[in-house]
Amino acid sequence: MDRKLNTKSTFGAGALLLAVMVLLTGPMRAMAAADLDEIKNKGVIRHLGVVYANFVTGSGDGLDVEIMKLFAQHLGVRYEFVETTWTGAIGDLTGEKVVPKGEDVELTGETPVKGDVIATGFTILPWRQKVVDYSLPSFPTQIWLVTRADSSLTPIEPSDSVEKDIEAVKARLRGYSVLGIEDTCLDPNLYGVKETGASTVQFTMTVNALAPAVINSDADTTLLEVPDALSALQKWPG
Repeated sequence: MDRKLNTKSTFGAGALLLAVMVLLTGPMRAMAAADLDEIKNKGVIRHLGVVYANFVTGSGDGLDVEIMKLFAQHLGVRYEFVETTWTGAIGDLTGEKVVPKGEDVELTGETPVKGDVIATGFTILPWRQKVVDYSLPSFPTQIWLVTRADSSLTPIEPSDSVEKDIEAVKARLRGYSVLGIEDTCLDPNLYGVKETGASTVQFTMTVNALAPAVINSDADTTLLEVPDALSALQKWPG
């Protein structure tokens, strides 16, 4: 990434941490979201999505919106978008309130079912696999460490090895703070950040506010997925 930009990747051009964006194509069980026959009988498929990067823009388009519209057309049913949140998406699909407990989950009650399919930036995490069925990955991506353009951190020289690039980035983190969001693919604890000598800060706002938080010096660095990092570079150039 260009150091003239507001946020830059200290991972360089090489991959650092891998996350996989997927479509959720099936309900957890029959009592939850409608199955395929029910969707066809109702004549509508309800697409649960979170406004994020260019997967779901909130303006009626985005990668996952276009995919689901084509899927609805393929099924011969009407498409309906239902906005959800990271914390509410699984409950909106399954009818169960789910609280992550490490790699496990706790079911804490019931909630209304609002949709039939989650199609959004929805990383495969072990605890999520306990309660939902994933399709094959539709959008492989990366996790980048980004910081202000005037940071003393500088991008690594990428090698031909993802593992070496990961270690090279981690070796520079001692003494810096890393902002992330617990129970998502942007949780610093997933990547052994504390073991590098860096401090971690758990963010309580939305994913879309991570880059502005670093620009405002709430933390030295943050973890962002590539699509969100690229969006941030467009929103806050210079």
